[in-house]
Amino acid sequence: METRYLTPALFAVTAILLLIGLMGCEENVVTPDTEAKTEALRTLREADKAWSQSAPDLDAFMSFITGDVIWITPDGTLKSGKNEVRSYLEGVFALPSFSLTFTPDGIDVSDAGDMGYVYGLYKWSYLTSSGNLVEYTNRSYVTFWKKQSSGGWKVVLEADY
Repeated sequence: METRYLTPALFAVTAILLLIGLMGCEENVVTPDTEAKTEALRTLREADKAWSQSAPDLDAFMSFITGDVIWITPDGTLKSGKNEVRSYLEGVFALPSFSLTFTPDGIDVSDAGDMGYVYGLYKWSYLTSSGNLVEYTNRSYVTFWKKQSSGGWKVVLEADY
């Protein structure tokens, strides 16, 4: 399989275009329902928090991701589909004393309440074989979520940089 990369500038343009496509280009104009949007924001915030707390359990973490997810790694590599993302994350989650936290800085949902995004900072750490702590801090992420027919939210696109 060919490895594909995104430069930071191309990543930013891609993320903006995707956001516009997901949130702003609706075929039918939807009149916002303030209560429904508030409820969608609440449930998305809860889903994002639960996803953050699911690490380092890879099975639990993966349960928040759709089968056709797109994942953009910090080096710009694109991972397509749940199996490819899982393969990528297995090595990271297997690191000794692996820890992952993400802190949202912003969240929003579409007026229809069926798509949403969260962005912020994440931090992960692990212990080396010699017992030294390695930390990656102040890394940025953006996650696009889609509401499922069951009412729950699942990640459709994750971009870490």
